[in-house]
Amino acid sequence: MKNMHSTKTKPVWQKFAVLTGLTFIIVLVLILPYSGLFQADLSQTFQLHSGNTTETSSTQNINATNGGCQKLDTITLPQNPLPANTSAAIALNTTPENFAGPFTYSASSGEFNDGQGNVGSYIQTSAKKVDYSGGDDGTSLTIQAKGAENANCLVTIPVVQTSSIACAGLKIVSDPDPLPADQSANLTVVPTPDNFKGTYLFQADSGNFQMQDADVQANGNNTKTLVTKSTNVIYNGGKSGEKIVVKALGDNNGVCIATISITK
Repeated sequence: MKNMHSTKTKPVWQKFAVLTGLTFIIVLVLILPYSGLFQADLSQTFQLHSGNTTETSSTQNINATNGGCQKLDTITLPQNPLPANTSAAIALNTTPENFAGPFTYSASSGEFNDGQGNVGSYIQTSAKKVDYSGGDDGTSLTIQAKGAENANCLVTIPVVQTSSIACAGLKIVSDPDPLPADQSANLTVVPTPDNFKGTYLFQADSGNFQMQDADVQANGNNTKTLVTKSTNVIYNGGKSGEKIVVKALGDNNGVCIATISITK
């Protein structure tokens, strides 16, 4: 009887042990994810990831700021080419826009001024706007971004005498407008560029050009053909249907021809 009783109670203890073991495992599963060991692993993983992100971001910012200059353009006032012995302003446009230089400005005559204490025919500055003055005819300005990787970031600007600037376009404005027949009118020549200082040939089939006054008794050049540097002349006596032709003289000014018709 004792042996039978002992045999029956043994499975009950085993079942209790099994249940206790399962309960312990469940408790471990619930507790361990929030333990210091797991927190340390998660924290370390986050720090590594965060560190890589920061490093990548910093590298991108450096590349964006210090990347090579791909292209350089200039805006010059009063115009390009620059007129000799005239004050001018030069502004730079870079590709990419956030390229910060530095740049070298050099010229064989005249001087630059970046407004930051750098003055001379050769300056090195990060300024994208400078003043320039005193350039002689034939001078060439060279502006370049420093660095071997910026070989394409280069521009030159010529300096020329205004008289040697070619005429690219011409028109005539009359007062009154339209130009009436058999009456006096003031003619104004408007060249392109506006700083062209050439010599003009005025031609008409009839009537007269004068330099001072429409009165035929006044001192002037009463002729159907007039060569002058003046852009303002007086004309009178033209016939209806005729035309006045104005040309800018010079081998480089062949496109500078304008006509104006005489009305009834």
